[in-house]
Amino acid sequence: MDGLLISDDLLKLRDVRRYLFDLETRPLQVSPGALQKVRESEERFKKLLEKKIPIYGVTTGFGDSCFRVIPAEKSAQLQKNLIQYLSCATGEYLPPLASKAAMIFRLKSLSRGYSGVSRDLIDRLKLHIQNNWIAAIPRKGSLGASGDLVPLAYIARTLQGEGLIHTDDGVVPASEVLEEAGLPP
Repeated sequence: MDGLLISDDLLKLRDVRRYLFDLETRPLQVSPGALQKVRESEERFKKLLEKKIPIYGVTTGFGDSCFRVIPAEKSAQLQKNLIQYLSCATGEYLPPLASKAAMIFRLKSLSRGYSGVSRDLIDRLKLHIQNNWIAAIPRKGSLGASGDLVPLAYIARTLQGEGLIHTDDGVVPASEVLEEAGLPP
């Protein structure tokens, strides 16, 4: 195997395991087909925003507040607030390889082209994985029926330049890692 390919094919656990435990630097790739789906999804998302069509959790509230309309100019702050709200776990951190696996699976999920995320987000998440800038995710605590929202919030925080990242030097603020690399959040 020449690395890990994020594509339309199923992502097999054995391939992720090989990628995680390979001591050599191996490429992580997102297929052109997956990137095209991301582009198309982002364009659909932007058109919905332009038409002022309500989008759950983006231009509406959550849960019982889903009928509350959020102005588009406040949407980014809503997302930031949501991530902060969900960052409520406690305890020791998951092992870095477990967090890295979660980041890989999130990359796969977002690369399917159903979420309306930007290519920039895909590229940044891939960059974090490749550079071993792994989100420090506390072990205990989650909310909601899906159970993955709290751990995913910790991944999102690192992309925003907040929270903590496992590095070869230990757990450090994400802002320091990004600043050293010359990257904005």
